[in-house]
Amino acid sequence: MRQYHLSAQRIASFAQDLLNHILREPSPFKKTFLSFRRKRMDENFEIAFGEIRLLHPMALKRDPTQLMTLFQYCQSYKVVMDFRLEEAILEVLPFLDDRFRTSEKVNHIFLSLLHRRKDLGLLLRKMHHLGILSRYIPEFSEIEGLVHYDLYHIHPVDLHSILAVGELEKLKNGFYEKEYLLLTTLMKELEKTGNPFPYSLTP
Repeated sequence: MRQYHLSAQRIASFAQDLLNHILREPSPFKKTFLSFRRKRMDENFEIAFGEIRLLHPMALKRDPTQLMTLFQYCQSYKVVMDFRLEEAILEVLPFLDDRFRTSEKVNHIFLSLLHRRKDLGLLLRKMHHLGILSRYIPEFSEIEGLVHYDLYHIHPVDLHSILAVGELEKLKNGFYEKEYLLLTTLMKELEKTGNPFPYSLTP
């Protein structure tokens, strides 16, 4: 059953990426217009046609830490990855070893992504889909495709956890303010205190 869920997730992600790519494909006129709006981010990445692209095929293999920089750009500029870039990421996965996991740069950027809490659910889901999350946090691989047989878990544990982060992010940003006004207000009040447990009984 676990292997079934892992395979189903990969197929669903592939189909969704393919559909998104087709829907985002600009008309020839728009392509000509957008070609003048290319934005070079650094020596490795550029943004064009609403997608972020890799400038040098070997860039990620030379420096795998650029993966986290890539997700930082995705969060800051609200862009998606070009499919060729995603293929390059899959090729670099074997290079994500202990040096990557203990890199000060990688850890600093990852924590900054969490602190910004901007499209965090989508970012984590993309990291998971591309296999980065379990490489960066090996413990996460233990819950990939893991199923709880009860009435409360529709998704496997890995996807359930990521979706929960996304829902908490929506709640914090007021997405459910009309439906759950009291809960949204409580979340905002808790945030003002700077303490997630302001009324804790512990000294």
